[in-house]
Amino acid sequence: MKITTLLLLSLSILNMFCVLRAQCPTASNNVTINCGLNTLLNAGTPALNYAISASSGASLLTPASSTTITTLTDDSFAGGFNIGFPFTFYGNTYTQFYISSNGYISFGAGNNARASNTIPSGTAPNNMIAGALTDLNPTCAGTVVRYGVLGAAPNRRMVITFENIRRLGCGNPAITFQIIINEDQTFDIIYGSLAAGFGTATAGAENNSGSVGIGIAGMNNQAFPTITTPTAYSFTPVTPLFTGWTVNGQTVSNALNYTVSPSANTTYTANWDLGNGTTCQDPVTVTVNTGITGDP
Repeated sequence: MKITTLLLLSLSILNMFCVLRAQCPTASNNVTINCGLNTLLNAGTPALNYAISASSGASLLTPASSTTITTLTDDSFAGGFNIGFPFTFYGNTYTQFYISSNGYISFGAGNNARASNTIPSGTAPNNMIAGALTDLNPTCAGTVVRYGVLGAAPNRRMVITFENIRRLGCGNPAITFQIIINEDQTFDIIYGSLAAGFGTATAGAENNSGSVGIGIAGMNNQAFPTITTPTAYSFTPVTPLFTGWTVNGQTVSNALNYTVSPSANTTYTANWDLGNGTTCQDPVTVTVNTGITGDP
């Protein structure tokens, strides 16, 4: 079981809040050994992921010039479109993106999958940033999907806007959001207001195999909340730093691979620093089989 410590910063005067979160690496599974033997604990290889910070009171962005996509239909995609600058996403660098009618953008190839899986998931779509992954219909009246670059190098931002897009069937409520690719190698998802009843969808990001990803809390294959104030979620790349194994809060080793031979049942906790004051832990319990079943 993973335990993640979240840093919460509340600035009510500025109507801002910040939640930093990244996926915790996974250490060895729990194991049973015979008394006198040893076992190797492995803290794994930490993978690049993203930390999410959120702020309310955000504003939707308006590039000076945008291109409206007119070719999207139900369960379709368009692209590739030039980002305008190289963008590294989960360790791979891209210069183009694709827009799916179902509320996300992807890299490397287009995708029309519409299943709102819980991130991370090996099920398509992968290698994507999702604002509202679900069965959306861009042909409903009032829907506009467009993209455009804001700013100048080295601070350019590619802004992809889904405006007043609805689910298949064109019922209310509509949702408006933007996915923003930043030249500083971060990205953002900004939501306008959203009335109650939108239903279940997925928001977040995922690598090209679906093995690593991070969803927005409360919006990861969950019923989307009512949004009364525009809200922005910013994603910053982080690589977890292993800080050691502990037993009962005391450090016993700083090695990723640690051989242990306890004489009694012992829980070893792998610890990582995710940056920005955020830490996470994954405990591994070694159960010792003494071979003693009772009095002779």
